[in-house]
Amino acid sequence: MAKKSLWPLLTKKEYTRLKADDDQREDEGGKGLVPLMVGKEKRERFLIPAKLLNHPLMVDLLEMAAHEYGYEQEGALKVPCTVEYFEVVMSKLMKGGS
Repeated sequence: MAKKSLWPLLTKKEYTRLKADDDQREDEGGKGLVPLMVGKEKRERFLIPAKLLNHPLMVDLLEMAAHEYGYEQEGALKVPCTVEYFEVVMSKLMKGGS
């Protein structure tokens, strides 16, 4: 199977959206990046900087994930929001908004 290219959402390349069928492992994303599976039914994989996990918008998403899936998730964290909403949140975070 041919590898698909990574799709950077912003020109700043602070985080990356990956195709669900990419043959990439979490450790290939780079130091300081955290894999997230975003979506309720069809999930898409994102790699985000760990430093963003403390932002209030991300904390809200992580609390939603804990409520829906519990604290014992294995592998990439699952975030139960739409990809479109997640992209809006990430766009605000990358611009320094709240």
